[in-house]
Amino acid sequence: MELKVRGRSKYLSKPLTKKAITFYAEKLMTPRLIESLTIDILYVPHIELGDSVGQCTPIYDQFVPKDFEIYIANDITKKNTLLSLAHEMVHVKQYARGELYEYARKPHLSRWKDKIWEDFERQGDEYWFLPWEIEAHGYEKGLATVFSRHMYRQGTPLFKTTK
Repeated sequence: MELKVRGRSKYLSKPLTKKAITFYAEKLMTPRLIESLTIDILYVPHIELGDSVGQCTPIYDQFVPKDFEIYIANDITKKNTLLSLAHEMVHVKQYARGELYEYARKPHLSRWKDKIWEDFERQGDEYWFLPWEIEAHGYEKGLATVFSRHMYRQGTPLFKTTK
């Protein structure tokens, strides 16, 4: 996997960002698939993302993309940054495995597995019922929690613990 981190997060270093992305990829995908990916993480001002704190953009050079840009708000907490990175990595997995496809010529039309979805409005209540978002939200907390525990066992706790 070719991985670049651009911009700066207020709470998460570039090396830790790379460790998290690599960890999430290893939990979600096969080594062969991971090896084929190019991922650029871009920390940007929150205002550039609107109501969101993260966004995954596939670069469609081919039908199933292998190049991605992940935009993450640069001012969210360490915990929320780890959650957002995990969420967006689930979307990377979905695109890279061909589970999710967005039609460029027909905005708001997506294919999830074998079904066409009109995701007419990505904001609002309907967002929570899109199957690819259900999967991403389902994985994000588990991935971030297991990564945090992994780092703690490695002697690098991500969060202060109190007795």
